[in-house]
Formats: sequence, C-alpha cells, structure tokens
Amino acid sequence: FFMEAFLIILICWTIWTARNELIFKANQINLQDCRRNFFREVKLLELRVKSSLSLQFDQWIDPLETI
Repeated sequence: FFMEAFLIILICWTIWTARNELIFKANQINLQDCRRNFFREVKLLELRVKSSLSLQFDQWIDPLETI
C-alpha cells in the first residue's frame, strides 16, 4: 500500500513542478519531460532507501520504466 501511495504523491509532485515551470518560467513541458523528471526524482529517492529494501525498491521501479 505504501508504495502505491508514494507513487501517487510522486506523480503529483512531478505535475506540480511542470506546472510551476509553465507559470513561472513560461517553459512548456511535454510528457517525455515529465516522465524524465519523474524518474530523476525516483533515482534521488533510491539513494535514501535502506540497503535491506533496495532490491524490493528496484523490483517495484523496473516495470514502471517500460511504460
């Protein structure tokens, strides 16, 4: 359950930052840019995952990268 909730929060954060780019910097961000930003945030979060949970985190993220 936690991972699904986290995914929703991270997607909302990515949309929020894209919105801010549009409003404050007048930069139009396309879907590929949003996807790239999302996975950049995921990679940053991966640095904070405990080593004991690292494998589970990778197994959770790997299928998302193919979408």
